[in-house]
Amino acid sequence: MSSSNSVNSFGNDLDKQTSAEPASEYPTNLSTVISRVTIGDERVPKSELRPPFAGTFNPGYARPPKHVFGNAAAIGLSAFAGTTFVLGLYTADAMGITIPSVIISSCMFFGGGVQFLSGCWEMAIGNTFAGTVFTSYGAFWLSYGALFIPSFGILEAYEDDMDQFANGVGFVLLGWGIYTFILLFLVLKATYPFLLLFITLDLGFFLL
Repeated sequence: MSSSNSVNSFGNDLDKQTSAEPASEYPTNLSTVISRVTIGDERVPKSELRPPFAGTFNPGYARPPKHVFGNAAAIGLSAFAGTTFVLGLYTADAMGITIPSVIISSCMFFGGGVQFLSGCWEMAIGNTFAGTVFTSYGAFWLSYGALFIPSFGILEAYEDDMDQFANGVGFVLLGWGIYTFILLFLVLKATYPFLLLFITLDLGFFLL
């Protein structure tokens, strides 16, 4: 009886010693050992690594950079500003120039074509507001230049009464002034230069 008790107590002491031993810092599970690799002095799980990208000749850990289209807002603003400057000089009869033929090239190509294409580019990259603004004002410059192109016959139709032509152009500019005033509400929380741009643009349409 005493011998059996001593055996049991010895077994209990052995269990306590075994449980009190600190756990090994090395994993005993073979799958855990295989799932880690050593990089320098650090063991990293394989799940955090990426295999080389076959077919791209890039054996690194990062994917090739994604191609991003450029921002066409700069050329759009330049086209609008340049054409507006030329139109302002013509409207003010600077240097005694009264024949509008000189502004047709700027209206049709730079202010119209380039700005319209920049608006389409902005739409393609997901900038809806800039795309709307540039395509709209690009179409405005194209339509304004068409007024003075003889092939369209618009100016010729008002040869007998140029006052009607002036009033008709005034109606067009009034409509664009209202449109710009609506766009002004969309930039009230934007930067001050952006807000000032639309305020002066709106005043320009109404004063013309």
